[in-house]
Amino acid sequence: MGGPPPPPTAPPPPAAAAAPAAPAAPRPPPLAPRASPRRDFSGAPAFFEVRKELYKDASGVLLVYDTTDAAAFKRLGWWVDELRSHGSGSTPVILVVGNKTDLAGAREVSEGEGRKFAAEYGLPHAEASAATGDGVDEVFALLLARALAAHPDASQGLVELAEREYEEL
Repeated sequence: MGGPPPPPTAPPPPAAAAAPAAPAAPRPPPLAPRASPRRDFSGAPAFFEVRKELYKDASGVLLVYDTTDAAAFKRLGWWVDELRSHGSGSTPVILVVGNKTDLAGAREVSEGEGRKFAAEYGLPHAEASAATGDGVDEVFALLLARALAAHPDASQGLVELAEREYEEL
């Protein structure tokens, strides 16, 4: 039982010097507006039945376009024509809205172009920024006032109240 003691273990090799830590990678810049063409699948024929259901009882429609996308703006006429031809009964009140006004440097559609388009179709026009909230209250107040004014069962008092609220914004 007694035997010789175990041989001592060799000391561990010296630790390798740690490599200096690499500097942290810089954060990427904020995303710029997409340069690739945008796709709007909601206008695809496969979604027609869904759109038709949405148009059926609509009293008001916000036709919103991206002020940083001229190609999308050029398709607005198609949307107006579809709304007018597939709504049941009377055509809903349509308000043309330019969105993303906060991205002035990336703007491809001027306010004048938006107003001209709306005037050609006999529609009101407004601009807003969903990101900052600028103009959003005014857009909805205008749509409500116009939709109430066009509704045959709306009381005159309610119509006047909606119009006053819009004017006060």
